Amino acid sequence: YVVHANAMRTDFLAPEVARKLGIERRDDRGMLTVSVKEKGDDPLPENVEAEVRTTTTIEDQRRTVNMEAHGDDGVTYYIGTFPIRHRQQVTFDVQVEPVTAEQTYSLTFDRVFFTR
Repeated sequence: YVVHANAMRTDFLAPEVARKLGIERRDDRGMLTVSVKEKGDDPLPENVEAEVRTTTTIEDQRRTVNMEAHGDDGVTYYIGTFPIRHRQQVTFDVQVEPVTAEQTYSLTFDRVFFTR
C-alpha cells in the first residue's frame, strides 16, 4: 500500500473547493488529507477505500481528528480539520486500515503551521 498524507491551512483551498467540501477557509484551521493506494502489477497504484483514524498532538494535548471520505474522479480522499496557531508544531498519528488488508498501517509526521 502507498499512503499519501498532507497537512495545510484551510485558507489555501480554492473557494470553490472549500464550498464543495464544506470546509471554512481560515488561517487558524488546518486540514489533513490522506489517500490510500494499493500497489499491484500496474505502474500506477489503484485507489483503495480504507478506514482512516487520526490524532494530533499539540503541546502535549492529544486530540482525535474526524476524517471524512470524499470522492473525486475515482479517488477517495480522507479529510479532517483541526485548530492551529502561529508557529505551532502539530504531530499527526495516522492509522490506515485498507478494506483489502487484514492489518492496520501507521504513519507519524510533524508539521509547523504559520498563520497571519
